Amino acid sequence: MMLQKKGVTGEGVIVFSRDFIIGTALKALCKMKGKHNAEYVRNTDSLFYLIAENPSCRVVLDIPARNCIYLLCAIRRQYPTLPIIITRRRHLFSDYVTASWFGNIWLQDYDTMMAGDLDVIPTEGVAGDEFVHPEEPGVCRGWCHGSPDGAQALFFLQDWLIYRLRERLASRQGIKVILNWLEQGGTAADVGKRLGRSEKLAYHYRLLLMKELGVRNRALEFIPSVTVSGGEIPAGCSSVCLMRESVKSFPETGGI
Repeated sequence: MMLQKKGVTGEGVIVFSRDFIIGTALKALCKMKGKHNAEYVRNTDSLFYLIAENPSCRVVLDIPARNCIYLLCAIRRQYPTLPIIITRRRHLFSDYVTASWFGNIWLQDYDTMMAGDLDVIPTEGVAGDEFVHPEEPGVCRGWCHGSPDGAQALFFLQDWLIYRLRERLASRQGIKVILNWLEQGGTAADVGKRLGRSEKLAYHYRLLLMKELGVRNRALEFIPSVTVSGGEIPAGCSSVCLMRESVKSFPETGGI
């Protein structure tokens, strides 16, 4: 992975993880790799307190981005450009969509974190033609209304995820099958019956989308790859979205 020097160096790292062992390991890694201060926290109150005390820091979150929308939204509302590295064993399509939605988020697996230099920010993370570059402002500022209602933020992100899925699977019929499956549930036979199509066709489009999204394990990864959820709502979330306030003159992109 190519690395490029950035302006955020040496101001410290805040590590957030619910898992004590992983969090402690990431804190030690940050100290060893970056040779700068690192703090480890296990709850969101402590996370926001440390960010407020160290606005020039970088944040390492050991979370599945796709399942922590309210947390990421709360951070972006107050700190629109805060560099965030999200690390897991593996990231799915929905994680990349989420990172692109909020902007300034880099996704790295544990192995990459071990090999990388934490004094620099990677140029790759949410990279590639299919995603917004991680350093660009989040897509949310042009789609979301900036309401403090977390459910609204999740609703707009779900629309964005559907929009990206439509780009990845060119067939309109295929997308119709997949969306019906996600919204209504059931088996492939149920989907086929609802749409007046065959069970084999439903399986066919699911297989196409799995290949397109790089899904390795259908049972464990397919549904998580195409869905997002809010997760815990942090206490004291700001009623004002600075991400939205800073771009009032930015043209609306509307819905899908």
